[in-house]
Amino acid sequence: MSSRSPHLFILIALTLFYNVACAQTDTTFWFAAPDLQQAHGDRPIYLRISTLSSAASISISQPANASFIPITLNIGANSSNSLDLTSFITQLENVTPNAVANKGLLIRSTTPISCYYDIANGYNGDIYALKGNNALGTKFTLPFQMGFVGRGLPSYTTDFIILATENNTQVTITPKTNLMGHNAGVSFTVTLQKGETYTCSAASNNATERPGGTIVTSNKPICISTKDDSLFYPGQGCADTAGDQLIPDDIAGKDFVVIKGYFNSPDFYYVFAIENNTIINVNGASVATLQAGEYYKATLSDNSCFVNTDKPVHIFHITGFGCELGGAIIPSIKCTGSKSISITRASSTGSFYLNILAPKNIINDFTLNGTNTNINGNLFSPVTGSNGDWMFARLDLAASVITGGQNALIQNIKGKFHVGVIQGTSGSTGRYGYFSDFSSNVIQLLDGNKNVEIFTDNLPICYNTTASIKAVTQDASTYTWTGPNGFSSSGANLIINNFTNLNNGMYTITSATAECGVATKNIVLNSDQIFANFTSNQTGCIQDSVYFNTPVITGARWNWNFKNGTTLDTNSASIKPLKYNTAGTYAVDLRVTSKNGCISDIYTKNIEVTTKPNASFSTSTITCINKNIAFTDQSSIISGTLSKNYWNLDNGNGVIVSNSGIPQNSTYNNWGNRNPWLITEASSGCKSDTFKLVNPLFIHSVPTIKFSLPTVCLNDAIANFTDSTSSADGNINFLYEWNFNAGSP
Repeated sequence: MSSRSPHLFILIALTLFYNVACAQTDTTFWFAAPDLQQAHGDRPIYLRISTLSSAASISISQPANASFIPITLNIGANSSNSLDLTSFITQLENVTPNAVANKGLLIRSTTPISCYYDIANGYNGDIYALKGNNALGTKFTLPFQMGFVGRGLPSYTTDFIILATENNTQVTITPKTNLMGHNAGVSFTVTLQKGETYTCSAASNNATERPGGTIVTSNKPICISTKDDSLFYPGQGCADTAGDQLIPDDIAGKDFVVIKGYFNSPDFYYVFAIENNTIINVNGASVATLQAGEYYKATLSDNSCFVNTDKPVHIFHITGFGCELGGAIIPSIKCTGSKSISITRASSTGSFYLNILAPKNIINDFTLNGTNTNINGNLFSPVTGSNGDWMFARLDLAASVITGGQNALIQNIKGKFHVGVIQGTSGSTGRYGYFSDFSSNVIQLLDGNKNVEIFTDNLPICYNTTASIKAVTQDASTYTWTGPNGFSSSGANLIINNFTNLNNGMYTITSATAECGVATKNIVLNSDQIFANFTSNQTGCIQDSVYFNTPVITGARWNWNFKNGTTLDTNSASIKPLKYNTAGTYAVDLRVTSKNGCISDIYTKNIEVTTKPNASFSTSTITCINKNIAFTDQSSIISGTLSKNYWNLDNGNGVIVSNSGIPQNSTYNNWGNRNPWLITEASSGCKSDTFKLVNPLFIHSVPTIKFSLPTVCLNDAIANFTDSTSSADGNINFLYEWNFNAGSP
């Protein structure tokens, strides 16, 4: 941004749509945010997220920072969201060099999205196009601009920030020039855990002592972002920031087209060699031979140029408006690009330029928002040095064509293309980014059963079904699959019938092309076998609640058929109790569908309900102590079958469980009242009320027999016997049976 006057910044948000090749879309993004000097401008900051044809649930977290509460977003299909992160700026910006910090940002989505970090300051802004998996690697040769100076140290620095994506990541840095605290050519190693960052800063503000050519290697995937704070275009008064998220050396390229922006003076670009003896050609003429880590500095006054090399290189491009600049790495053109890109213009003020690059044979097949009115073949010009094979268009889209908040959807049904976005105004701030796929020979995997792209490296396969995976590249001529247990097959399609746990494991597809080389991609297949099961709790009585319980399964759906005319399809394992109004046996069915769409077998359980039984019993008529007393079951039920009795004979033995109809017997050692009771149970589990006798069962004591004998003489006519029999329970109603042993009773 010019230090002379403030202007409004222009918001860029990009929505990238799926096609055969997608533009920098992914489900996982890592990013290490740079620190700009607040005195010039470093805020507000935004995360610009755009969905594709599917809605997305997104989480933003800092894995190494437990105090950072993850942020969740739900964004509809074909929509954008600008998340203001300014309040978190001290938790995000990597300020201190040579120190491990916990500031790595992780963005995860349930469906593919595009994602951009926006330093949206009106004086000093820039955009970082997050590259998802394309940003991850284990070897980086860092590209920087090497021709501009910035505002002075120590406030305004040139940094690169390393972010670890896994624990115990060993990172080795070999500086090309002196860094703060580290000398050029002297390697040093740092250890980072998942989500931790490490910042390195240039020790000098000299243009040629930027850390371009520094080599960073690691034992596990990392990503790196750069920033060059408040650069001056040579001989002019503007100051602006240039930075980008880098790509690793393994997706560097050999063929590039640089398209000029809108400086008052030439653009600058810098070619960095990865390998020794790399020959650099510009427009067909050899201009340099570089060793690993060396660079070729070039200016661009024409509208385009063609750069090709004999070994892979990185190119960092500086362009912008007037003297307001932005910086970005640019993708190689061979086997890369996208077939559909959508750019949302958030403001009608300022210029909105699209630099479009495409092969000559597809330039008549572009559409902009469904029409070729503003993007037809007549707008394209040949790229200098490409022998007419490549064409470019520099589109200045007026607000009358694309207004603020409207998307510019660029599509081409014939082939892949590249788009660079330059937005802003002279005297404000330049905003520059490239939004097309940086990978070559990209392998896409499609789920053959659903005909949709697979955006994860772990795919569940429903148990005992067919696994069908289709590999797609635009240029591959051969495909080979390998997998566990010695599995191998040829061809683009992976088919495994009757997939079970025995087939679990990692499968690797290798594709080869004549021009784009060999590419591989891994996917782990796991059998997803889901089971339906439930228990029930109920009294078994009609019109009483039946409670159903099934194990909780994350993300599952439960489909019930209660066989009384009621069904239920729910995503909750907990359901309301159910009442049956008619006696009978109901074969309740349950089928469970997993979060991956796998369906269980039907589990059936019989639920029986009956009318309430009536308990009843009768007892023996003689109820004396130490005498066996019989209890006869007389229970009944209107609808159903009696199955079980619960007896308590009040004899000190507690509850006795028996089959229905089985009589019980008991003796009592003491006289007195007893209160036996009976509960009877139907086969459904429905229990009767407790039955008790109307009056307590009285247990009688045994009488004590006693009588007195008179003095009797032989031949007396009468002998009087006096009865004095008694009972402990006070009973005096005895039945007597006398035997006088006199020949008759």
